[in-house]
Amino acid sequence: MSPLQKRDMTSAVNSAARVLGGEPETIAVDVPRLRKRLEEVSPETVGLSRGRWANIRSGLGKALSLVRPMLPAKQTVEL
Repeated sequence: MSPLQKRDMTSAVNSAARVLGGEPETIAVDVPRLRKRLEEVSPETVGLSRGRWANIRSGLGKALSLVRPMLPAKQTVEL
């Protein structure tokens, strides 16, 4: 991973935590619940453009996938 990719993912994690009202260490990594919380955010109300918010969510997803296995957003088969 390049230094630029590391920087971007770190920024995404920190930005998402700030929007959710905490430090990165305090955000529970329950992916379905986290996804729901992120969907409820209106980027304009927290001073972000829709494009920046999309980049933050994407970077957060990439960072999470490095530390825990991720399932597809829409499962077609029950576990």
